Amino acid sequence: MVGEMGGAPNLWAAGVMIDTALSTPPGTWTGTKNPGKLTISGAGWAAAMNGDKPFSGNDNSGLNPGNNGRCAINCSNTGAAYYSFHTAGANFLLADGSVRFFSQQLNPAVAVMYILKNDGITIPAQN
Repeated sequence: MVGEMGGAPNLWAAGVMIDTALSTPPGTWTGTKNPGKLTISGAGWAAAMNGDKPFSGNDNSGLNPGNNGRCAINCSNTGAAYYSFHTAGANFLLADGSVRFFSQQLNPAVAVMYILKNDGITIPAQN
């Protein structure tokens, strides 16, 4: 499964640009809206460990990546969630060649089901 990770090199959380990479060198953002000093990591399309990062969760503010929160889509573009500028969700390319729009309300546990192969589990319907 491949999903959108938009907005780089700027930092975005919950639809608001919280810092710009143009203000300082990458990795040392100092914007006032970025109190936790978030950075973008793992957003390279071919990075070996990208698959697990988006499902580590975030809270709805987008400022707490990796806290096992229920937000995995459009929380922030820090590499701990998928991020797009579409209203209410993001597009994903699945291994069967289909493209689906997943709601930003999608439970991360259900999202993981889409990347498991032939496990026999029925994926619950999502709104």
